Amino acid sequence: MKIFAFVALSLISCAFAEVYYGSCPDLSGKVVTVSNLEHYMGTWYEIQKFSNFFERGLECNFAQYTLVTDSSGTYVNVNNTGWDGSAWSSAYGKAVQTDAPYGSFIVTFGTNPYTPSEPNYNLLALNTSSYALVYGCSTVLDVGAQYAWVLSREKTLSSSILDELNSVLTALGVDISDYIVTDQSC
Repeated sequence: MKIFAFVALSLISCAFAEVYYGSCPDLSGKVVTVSNLEHYMGTWYEIQKFSNFFERGLECNFAQYTLVTDSSGTYVNVNNTGWDGSAWSSAYGKAVQTDAPYGSFIVTFGTNPYTPSEPNYNLLALNTSSYALVYGCSTVLDVGAQYAWVLSREKTLSSSILDELNSVLTALGVDISDYIVTDQSC
């Protein structure tokens, strides 16, 4: 059992930088509603985040979301882009809203064969013309991995809004001391 726990912790550590012991915060009643998903579409700039392996070495990160309806249903086409110092790098994925109208999504990327069974992208605060707070968490054998992003329609966000969004996470018991500010000067 200890070997399994070590392997699980190692896998989680490789995927996410924010690893801790314990369970994920209860998000019941915390995920906001998205009354019109079309209003969430467009470009969002990354303002703050927890470190993660898939954005290491990138700056000026932003996401572009496009609503798609095809034979598989309605989903959000995800294009995450960042600058590595010499070229733009993009990752393409798919976000499926799990419990409309709530802002909970299962997001997958073509390069990762794992599909989560629970939402891994939860909107905890949203003003579709200004900001979004995204949080996700998973646990294996009482070892948790969490990630969070503060997104903005502009490359900056006021300190008062940042304080407000950070207080949402701290109220859930999330330690934001390792939050990273994303360089948006590219």
